[in-house]
Amino acid sequence: TGRGNYLVPIGTKVSDLLAYVGANSAKKILSGGPMMGMCLYDTEQPVTKTTNAILAFRTSETPHPTSCIRCGRCVRTCPFGLMPMMIEKAYRAKDVDELQKLKVTLCMNCGCCTYACPANRPLAETNQLAKGLIPRK
Repeated sequence: TGRGNYLVPIGTKVSDLLAYVGANSAKKILSGGPMMGMCLYDTEQPVTKTTNAILAFRTSETPHPTSCIRCGRCVRTCPFGLMPMMIEKAYRAKDVDELQKLKVTLCMNCGCCTYACPANRPLAETNQLAKGLIPRK
């Protein structure tokens, strides 16, 4: 048990899987990979056919974000050439028109921008929240 890849039946509770590998004291659990994974707040959820990874971390600490230094790494790493730092600014201002101009809905939430940011800003998370401001047609 421990680190590794495990083939488990669909319907297995995440809590049972964590207990099996000895990670039931994990502080942070992600469903999905390290860049696109989403936090699991309830380990009683089952493994589904779309579950591709469960990551368990001993600590829930994340680096403290600092001010944007306008280095442009987030833009250079974005597969669609979006401008995450501008999206973040428009999101904070709740400027829906600007978010639409910046094409926030194209963001596939790959996490590249967050990973590349030397200021530890949660850009992918902000992009996801910004998409929620765009009215659906």
